[in-house]
Amino acid sequence: MQVTTDVSNIHPQTSPACSGHVAALPLPTTSPVFRRVEASGGWLDIAETRHRPALRAGLDLIEKQPLVLLGFSPGSGYFSRRRVEVAIEAMAALFEEVLVVVPDTIVEHTYRALGYPEAQVVTKARNTSRNLQNRCQRAIELARVRYPGTRLHMLDWATDVEGQPGHDADVEEMRSLFRTHPGFRAAVLDQGRKVLAARRSDRPPTEAEVEEGVQYLLKEFAFVRRARRQLGRDLVIPYYQDFTLAQGLCDGQFLPAEDGVGWLIYEIKIEGAADPKDGQDER
Repeated sequence: MQVTTDVSNIHPQTSPACSGHVAALPLPTTSPVFRRVEASGGWLDIAETRHRPALRAGLDLIEKQPLVLLGFSPGSGYFSRRRVEVAIEAMAALFEEVLVVVPDTIVEHTYRALGYPEAQVVTKARNTSRNLQNRCQRAIELARVRYPGTRLHMLDWATDVEGQPGHDADVEEMRSLFRTHPGFRAAVLDQGRKVLAARRSDRPPTEAEVEEGVQYLLKEFAFVRRARRQLGRDLVIPYYQDFTLAQGLCDGQFLPAEDGVGWLIYEIKIEGAADPKDGQDER
């Protein structure tokens, strides 16, 4: 069951400003560990990675107790049940407030780009997202038992993002940047092409399909860009890969740098067995 969050309940908090936030790279296995957080069934390592301003800001913000935007991508094979549970519990152990984000409605762009019939696009996106949301909700309930003092919410994308004043203008800002900034356009298209190519083996995606698929990224980036202003407090955004494209939106590579927004890179280990492969949902 999905829980709809009224983001006005997110507790405002101010702290000294820190600047921070783009193609996703695997976390190097040799990366030193900044912080290890134990969880039921495994642990989460936060990497000591400071090669971008957004990552330095994220590590600096940890001790200031920012709001955590913990995102999970619908359709990604990485987010198995156990990984989701470890991620949410570890963040609940480390931070006072965690907002779980599953960008559900915009995943329609991905399925449309993959060539699904239009009649199936909404259904496929809804079912895929609901499965992940159920996984997250179960993990939230388990984490609340262990850490009752942590405020855990799940964001409702349709209401808390698409329903907010200024949303359309924020999306248009990203589309304008995509049209006019050669470096940003090339990086976004490259990321979109890789995502689609990984999901189909019969042929490379066409340029029209890539253009459709990257609408997901542009809408996601529009939220990342406005989240600090909308939620009214400093943020960290943990992710399991080095998402340099998104980091660059926040640390001045493509747009003016944002204060009070940082990124973290994490790695999850599952206890008692080999780490499950992407796409494997352990029961």
